[in-house]
Amino acid sequence: MKSKSVFEQDLDFKLQDPEFKVLYEQELQTIREVDSFINALDQTRIDLGMTKAHLARQISTDPVVIRRLFSTRGNPTLSRVIEIASALGLKLTLVPESKSN
Repeated sequence: MKSKSVFEQDLDFKLQDPEFKVLYEQELQTIREVDSFINALDQTRIDLGMTKAHLARQISTDPVVIRRLFSTRGNPTLSRVIEIASALGLKLTLVPESKSN
C-alpha cells in the first residue's frame, strides 16, 4: 500500500475538525461544478468541430486564453463565459438548486 503524502496526512488531520470539513466539502463541490461546466463548454466546442483558435477568434481574444480555460489554469469572468457560450450557440441560464443539494 502506498503511504500518504504529507499533504494527505495534513488534510486527514484537518478534516477531523467538523467546521473545516464543512468548508472543505463546500469548496470541493464548487470546484466540481466549475470543472463540469467548463468541460461541458469544451465538449460542445469539440462536438461542433471548432478549434480552440477558432473559438478565440469568434470572441476576439488570444487563443492562449481559451487554451488556459480548457486546461484548468483559467478562471474566466462571467462575461467571458457568456461570450464563449454564445460563440458555441449556447445560452447561460440559472435554475433553482434541487432540495437534495
